[in-house]
Amino acid sequence: MKTKLATAAAVIAIASGGLAALAGQAAAAPANCDVWFKTGASAPVQGIDVKCTNIGTFKAVVHCKRNDNGYQYTHYGNPVSAGSWSTVWCDRNANIFGWGGTPA
Repeated sequence: MKTKLATAAAVIAIASGGLAALAGQAAAAPANCDVWFKTGASAPVQGIDVKCTNIGTFKAVVHCKRNDNGYQYTHYGNPVSAGSWSTVWCDRNANIFGWGGTPA
């Protein structure tokens, strides 16, 4: 399945408990998206809130990698209107390695 990211201003790599931000830009990725990284309170779960102000209705996108077998997958958040926050989580025991927003 092809996924067109609406924004990818940064790619997040998580290694040894630290965060490293790597600059990167997806083709045709609009600016004006903010991200807030989250950690689940009851389990080792990572997620994001994304807010975009210039792409109409959109949903958050998170690219995850499982810690046990390295499997990579993508989850999508709830569709929201521009200026609102869309939330999406990785599964338990997985790390975020990319994020963005895509038109809903």
